[in-house]
Amino acid sequence: MKLHTKMLFLSAALVVATGLGCAGKGGLSKGASALDADKDGKISRSEFLARYQAKDKAQTLFNRLDASGDGFLDRDETGSYPDDFWTKTETNAEP
Repeated sequence: MKLHTKMLFLSAALVVATGLGCAGKGGLSKGASALDADKDGKISRSEFLARYQAKDKAQTLFNRLDASGDGFLDRDETGSYPDDFWTKTETNAEP
């Protein structure tokens, strides 16, 4: 196999292995996209808060995650968290 072909294969394997090839709309990870109720590619404050029973804690967490302060969590703000972090929010457990 030529070096170019090997590099292309390894790059594709890396994308699949890191989950980048399985991202939801807008580039959200599979886990984060589960919170995106309207499937617009970002998680709104209301979508996020709907997953929690402890609204005050959820509000604090959302504010910490929303680095841009635009009221939405996008790929850049959710990308560094593993899918199991978002699974916990779905069950109303504290992450």
